[in-house]
Order: sequence, then structure tokens, then C-alpha cells
Amino acid sequence: MSEIGRRLVRSGAYALLATGFVLACSLLLPAEEAATQTATWSAPAQLSASAGSTVLDPPDPGAGR
Repeated sequence: MSEIGRRLVRSGAYALLATGFVLACSLLLPAEEAATQTATWSAPAQLSASAGSTVLDPPDPGAGR
């Protein structure tokens, strides 16, 4: 029973270390760079044409009738 407890504590400690590493890395990113990445991913219309993406125009209001 104590071996199972040790394994649980050890895996929990590894999970906490991994979570702490990810949080520390996210805090080390400059705020300006993080804002730029968010804007790039949330605005697909601003992607360059060289990326191979096609921006489609919305359909006309009466197109489905």
C-alpha cells in the first residue's frame, strides 16, 4: 500500500512541476509578443496570401432563396 502511495505522490509532484514550468514560461513571454500572437490567431482575414489560405466573402443576404 505504501508503494502505491509513493507512486501517487511522485506522479502528483511531476504534474505540479510540469504545470509550474508551463506557467513560468507563459509569464516570461513579453506582453507585446503575446498580444501579437493572439491577434494573429484571432484575425484570419489578416493572414498573408502566401500562407495558402483563402479568405471567403460572406454570402449575399438573399442568396439562399
